[in-house]
Amino acid sequence: MRIGRSITTAIAVHAALKQAVHSVGEAFLAKTSQSDQSISDAEIPDAIARDAEVYSRAEVVAIAALSKDYPKKLKPDVVRWVVPGWYSNAYYSVAVTPGRIYYTPIFVVETTTYIRIAIDVDTEVAGSADLRIFAWENGLPGALILSAGTVDTTEDGKKEITIAQELTRGYYFLAIRCSANPTLDAMKGGSD
Repeated sequence: MRIGRSITTAIAVHAALKQAVHSVGEAFLAKTSQSDQSISDAEIPDAIARDAEVYSRAEVVAIAALSKDYPKKLKPDVVRWVVPGWYSNAYYSVAVTPGRIYYTPIFVVETTTYIRIAIDVDTEVAGSADLRIFAWENGLPGALILSAGTVDTTEDGKKEITIAQELTRGYYFLAIRCSANPTLDAMKGGSD
């Protein structure tokens, strides 16, 4: 098979832009990978020329997208924290006991700066809720990392505090202590 200069250029553009597109988004890469796998050897020269035209248009989009100043990384893994070893399939309302500290373990997937900490008050009661983050020490709450402050539980709805707390990869505990007994939305464990 004789490959001309335009097809050689198309192959080079195809390879370079496929790498650039990978940085922009997995969905576009998956689509182009599927089209590459579905063509026969006889169709390769035509497919490469066709893909080169598509990639030439995509190149402008890819370069423009890569040059923007995004505050967050573009990646398929958008999970910022998980509850380790727990399966949650729903939320339910729970009435808290005044003065009791409730801890929730979380796992931070990668170093992340968190900008808010919040609760969701389902049934309001005059009082406040103290929100904190603790270190993980052998499966138990350890040193206090952040005392974020208190939110008012007098009205229902989401109550948040603006923070700027960086947590590195690892386990932590979120904690809440209420001065009264509001009903809060909480995660419910599943049976599956």
